[in-house]
Amino acid sequence: MFDVPELDNMLYMGLDRHSVVQCARVNKKWNKTVSPYVFQEIPRLPKKHHQEAFRRIVLEDYLQEQEKSPRPPSGPQPALAKYGHCVRRICNLNNILLYLKPPAANAIKASKTKKPAKTIKTKSTTTKVEEPSADDLLCHFLKRCRNLQQDELSLTKQHFELPERLGFMRHMSLTSIRTLSIFSGDSSLALTASTLQLILIGVSSSLESLTLSVSRLHKESAYGASQLTITGGDGQEKEKEDKLAERWIHFKTLKLLDIPATDHAAAQGFWAWFWPTCSRHVTHLEFCAWGPRSVRSMSFGIGHMKYLEKAHFGRTETEDHVELEDDDLAVMIAAGAGAGQSWKDVRFKSTAKAGPAAFHALLQHASTLDELHFVRHAGSAATVALLATCQKLRVLAALDNKDRPNIQFPEVLAEDFIDWDAGTGMVRPWPCALTLETIQIKIRGMTRTSEAVNYVQLQGRVFQRLSRFVNLQVLWLGHDPKLTPVVKRRRQCATASDEDEDGDFYIDSEEDDDDEEEMEDPWSERQQDCLTMTWEAGVRPLARLEKLRELNLSRMDIEFEETVAHWIIMVLPNLRKIRGVENSVQAYSFLKQHHPKLIRY
Repeated sequence: MFDVPELDNMLYMGLDRHSVVQCARVNKKWNKTVSPYVFQEIPRLPKKHHQEAFRRIVLEDYLQEQEKSPRPPSGPQPALAKYGHCVRRICNLNNILLYLKPPAANAIKASKTKKPAKTIKTKSTTTKVEEPSADDLLCHFLKRCRNLQQDELSLTKQHFELPERLGFMRHMSLTSIRTLSIFSGDSSLALTASTLQLILIGVSSSLESLTLSVSRLHKESAYGASQLTITGGDGQEKEKEDKLAERWIHFKTLKLLDIPATDHAAAQGFWAWFWPTCSRHVTHLEFCAWGPRSVRSMSFGIGHMKYLEKAHFGRTETEDHVELEDDDLAVMIAAGAGAGQSWKDVRFKSTAKAGPAAFHALLQHASTLDELHFVRHAGSAATVALLATCQKLRVLAALDNKDRPNIQFPEVLAEDFIDWDAGTGMVRPWPCALTLETIQIKIRGMTRTSEAVNYVQLQGRVFQRLSRFVNLQVLWLGHDPKLTPVVKRRRQCATASDEDEDGDFYIDSEEDDDDEEEMEDPWSERQQDCLTMTWEAGVRPLARLEKLRELNLSRMDIEFEETVAHWIIMVLPNLRKIRGVENSVQAYSFLKQHHPKLIRY
């Protein structure tokens, strides 16, 4: 090779791992030059023979170290001893632990007959060495990787099943960890408050994101944190624990999936230390825990987050039926405002039932609120009151593109959304009219009755309100852009013939037959009292939305005239996507024929 470290580094860092390994097989000189680059990363090893080879490398060095006689400096060294200091990144620790377990065949054989201890022969003596466990090999491997620069560390149930297993951290430098996740699993696992505190102290210098899912912190035990000493990668002890405990921990993202019980003094002491020490620099909070105890603790903790800007409540999955109630959300939101925070991004996920109380509390953040996401809420008036107050709101998203059969998406009544001023005969001005770029919400309450004048007038005023958002880019008035259809067991209309390449769009047959059974889509929820895209309804004000890129009318039982479809294309030059127009046969046919790239099939 070049025999110039700088040039070699430039060459090999540009190659993928497979290419580097191939270079190492050329000859001895290439192998010596390339091997440090081969060992820079220990990736996932999906193939069994690769896992076995990795275990042999670690085991060879482990057994060599157990040999007490001194090794000649010029003698051959195991690969891990020579290149362990080159390791910078490794895959998940659970995977490493799996690779270091004895092969399955040996494990079965060992269960039938007791395996004798290994024998190491040297010139001077013969030593019997017990077969090392996977935990022993992991500790030995990490001790060799003294320059490890691991970005992520995930501690799971497997690490806490045996408290002494945490001993691997003695040989692992935690100062490079940026993302730490701790999932204790079953509350019966003996994770103590002092152990958790000591782990957090060990990663304090570079931690950016912390995820905690700990159901219970147990009292101290014989296997508690007293036996756990965090050391640096060089094996030297760090500063004394009392000095480390005084450090501020500067991570900015905190995800609390559960809050441990505080039914004993040690756990209470942990939270008394955690909130003021660890949360003062948090800017992004995700809170999924539930129950009065969790809400009280979180409300107290939010008061210490001086720089909090993003607050996300709840989780997307609803299978556990655990929900944050409206009043609980309001308490936590008010705690942030009471601490002088200015929230910019607030999201209520599926398990967070935000309602009038939560939205009223959000009014205290109206001057800085930039994004608001929610998929469940009650209170049309509360939503409009927030819209009419926010000064910098850019995104209002109450619909998403995921299938949610058990959730009634939020909606706003047309009368509330219009916010009509009878004195001026116009819609009231809203501060966010110039800042809103995305609106995703149902607007309903325009029932089609025989009083056509009132119905048309109401729709016209809704269009007037929408036209005020001159910087609008995304407008969703319907949900589920996947457009799962309502299908009948009859011949379909020509606009949705079997000749369609994808077959995603189907139009209900105009003819009905009592003998034919309708196959209803279980995900369907169609809006009956919604806007109609016609001249009569007053669609012309939409011409002001020149920046509009996406229009979604999915699930809306609408009328969409062909002439209006053509007009929209002409007056909205930036429009790229229209969804949900398949029920209007003529408009759909026109768009598919003249603007095939405009519709997402």
